[in-house]
Amino acid sequence: MQISMLNFIHHTNREVSQLLIYLRMINVLIICTVLVACTSQQKSDKNTGWAETIEILKTTDIEHDCAKIWGLLWPWALSGKSEASLTLAQFVQWRHLTPKNSGEDSLARLRLAMGLYKMAAYAGNKTAMNELAGFYSADLFGSPADQELAGCWQSTPTDSANLEKCKSLESKASIIPEPEKLISDLKGITEAKCLVKQGDKILLESLPITSVVE
Repeated sequence: MQISMLNFIHHTNREVSQLLIYLRMINVLIICTVLVACTSQQKSDKNTGWAETIEILKTTDIEHDCAKIWGLLWPWALSGKSEASLTLAQFVQWRHLTPKNSGEDSLARLRLAMGLYKMAAYAGNKTAMNELAGFYSADLFGSPADQELAGCWQSTPTDSANLEKCKSLESKASIIPEPEKLISDLKGITEAKCLVKQGDKILLESLPITSVVE
């Protein structure tokens, strides 16, 4: 009788242990499912947010409102959205978009525009890479800015493996501010204005609203 009772207790303990293992497995599965669902929802929300931003930018009432344009696009640029950095660079270049206290002279605008192009290029934007190649090929104070960087950025759109080499050259040349420096300089700036009311039309309708998460 005593042996039977011991066997019963041993059997019961084993079943309890197995049950606990099963419960832990179910718990892990539930957590994984929740995490996947949350991640998918975050991606979906981000996609929707960018698409809505593009639609707002296409409306006529914002076309000349550089304060709103800055407020809409700069947060996206900070998140790594290359199209946002690229569009801001175009506004700085053609409409003289000027964030508050960032400098209104031509050299300050050039620094800001090229810094934004660099942010976009670092994020893989091919149009921005071509802009950088053009900048380094052009005359700067009577001579090409940097032929090595010009060649590097010129080849990178067709050879993405070249991007890290360009980044290394950029850090050594220090002609255009690195994204970290630009972000630091613009930290907390939420106001902006356009110094030119009319300029070359920025083709906002050409901005892609698909493949939002890079």
